[in-house]
Amino acid sequence: MGIKNVFGETTVRTYLSWFTDNIDVIGSVAGILIGVAISLLYLISKTIYLPMLGLALFSASLIYLLLRRANVKEYPISRSRGLSVLYEILFFSGITACLALLHTSGCRPPTYFIIFGVCAGLLALSILCVKTKHGVLLQLFKIVILSLLSKYSVYWFSGGSGVDYWIHLSMNLLLAQDGNISVLINKEEFFPLMHIQVAIGQILTAVPIRDASNYFILLPYVLAAICVFIIGRKIFNEKVGLLAMLIVSITDFHFLWGIAPQTTTYGVTLFYFLILIVFEATNGNDRPKWIFLSVILILTLILGHAVSSFIMLTTLIALYIGSYLYNTVFREKQIFSFCPYLFLLYVVVLIQHWVVAVYGRENSFFDMIIVTFENSVSEYAGFLNRPETSAKYVVMMPSIFEQAADTAGLALLLFFTAIAGYLWVSRRYRNGYTVSIVVCVIILMSITFGFPLFGIRNILPTRWFVFLYLFIAIMAACAIVKLQYALPKRHMAIAFVFASVFIMAFFMSACTTANQDSPLWLKESTISTRYTFQEVYGAQKLSFLSDKFMADSNYMCLLSMDPGNHVREFTSKKLFSDADRIFVWRNYMYDRPIRQEIELEGYYKRIGISQIVGLEMLNNLEVKSKVYQNADITGFYL
Repeated sequence: MGIKNVFGETTVRTYLSWFTDNIDVIGSVAGILIGVAISLLYLISKTIYLPMLGLALFSASLIYLLLRRANVKEYPISRSRGLSVLYEILFFSGITACLALLHTSGCRPPTYFIIFGVCAGLLALSILCVKTKHGVLLQLFKIVILSLLSKYSVYWFSGGSGVDYWIHLSMNLLLAQDGNISVLINKEEFFPLMHIQVAIGQILTAVPIRDASNYFILLPYVLAAICVFIIGRKIFNEKVGLLAMLIVSITDFHFLWGIAPQTTTYGVTLFYFLILIVFEATNGNDRPKWIFLSVILILTLILGHAVSSFIMLTTLIALYIGSYLYNTVFREKQIFSFCPYLFLLYVVVLIQHWVVAVYGRENSFFDMIIVTFENSVSEYAGFLNRPETSAKYVVMMPSIFEQAADTAGLALLLFFTAIAGYLWVSRRYRNGYTVSIVVCVIILMSITFGFPLFGIRNILPTRWFVFLYLFIAIMAACAIVKLQYALPKRHMAIAFVFASVFIMAFFMSACTTANQDSPLWLKESTISTRYTFQEVYGAQKLSFLSDKFMADSNYMCLLSMDPGNHVREFTSKKLFSDADRIFVWRNYMYDRPIRQEIELEGYYKRIGISQIVGLEMLNNLEVKSKVYQNADITGFYL
């Protein structure tokens, strides 16, 4: 019996040792199968993310298997100082060209996105040529410049962008004027820190409220990407850290929350700094200092933004699970750990605050979250319970090629992420940091994509990407750096790095998430939330003429900046049934869509679609009296 036990234990240890030594191969084989399965789901639901992400996972897994045993020798991508100088000259020439295009055209033409992608590719090459500390500082400066260019190309060259942005801007202005947080609506009174910061900044600097949002929300948000650099440098080296910082700065959702600074922007900034502090606290030389800073930022995050604080909690849990699995499976010394008392403090304070915070008139924010989630799961959730499974909805969808172009940047980013995931769990590269991050990314991505797969939207999945990008950018940067060494020639490595970052930057900046105002594709279905200066100015002037309006769902937010206005959403059925109102026609509506709701048979709720109302609508309005007109809008009295 004793011999059998010994034999059994030896066999188990042998299999476990084989599993841990080949977990990257096992994972990549599983990735091929999962990628195929995800892609095939497109036959049931015409959701473009399914084939794009499935293809990215499949191809990444296959390429990793093919290159796993390649003879990789690290070498500098360039030995010529003259070539490095050329990259710098071309980069700043590209930045100048982008600024000239913005100044002359007032918008972002297709040429802008190409030049922007070229600048990002050149910057990636410069990063891989870095040899000195001064070189690192120069690349950090260039990344900040490129990031600011992408955000300011909309923020300063338009009247404003976003929907919630205007609501928060209005609350910030009222708070600066009245000094009482009771002016904050809904739950914002219980999550006031962003509003307080902007209001105090506006009072101290005596600048317009929009400028105060730039100085005290947008700029810290851009600079917070330095946290990605520090974490990447801590885990690997400065080149990986710099490239990761570049990647996160050119992503679509990082751009989206940058052009419309609000509570989510504030939450992302705090999240990035808090993750950095947590990493320092787990293995730092001065741990008490980092734990103290963690407490301060945790309380700030909880009082600053509800969604961000929940994502942070989920991230900490995922990192802990990864750390636990690392120690259990690989039986190696633990590197990543988080103070259990600090984690307990986070949970208690978060839940307590959500119980106290009131959402609406009576329910607490915590009750609202639980009730709505329970209703969604019990009544509406179902596998692929999405509009894209309806034949009636599918015929209204745009071309699959345009949809594919819109998700190509994300697919490429996740392609490199998957390769890095296999590298990071391999015997050569795995440690407490890498395994914890890989597990964390898998869990967060499962939530981000898994909930919508079952038709559940309560977690606001589009809000999660910009938080995920902190880890994904580091993984993608590591994959690009390692893959270049698998190429036999130096010029091939240069072309690979440039092309990878160029394609990513071009498609990320030109996709409709980041580019609603001048889309290169999906023009007839992309609803813009960018407003011209004349549209913003017109909304202010119209408020002097009346307090009753009818407008499309997006322009309503501008008119609602005046709390005394009563604005109704335009639908074709009630256009002329509402008397004594001013209908706001935007020239944008000639050939660009607005949001309309329709009933979809078999689906549990009304869904929004894009519809171009065009000249026919304007002709119907021309019989009405014009009460206001400027270059971009006209007010008709109904």
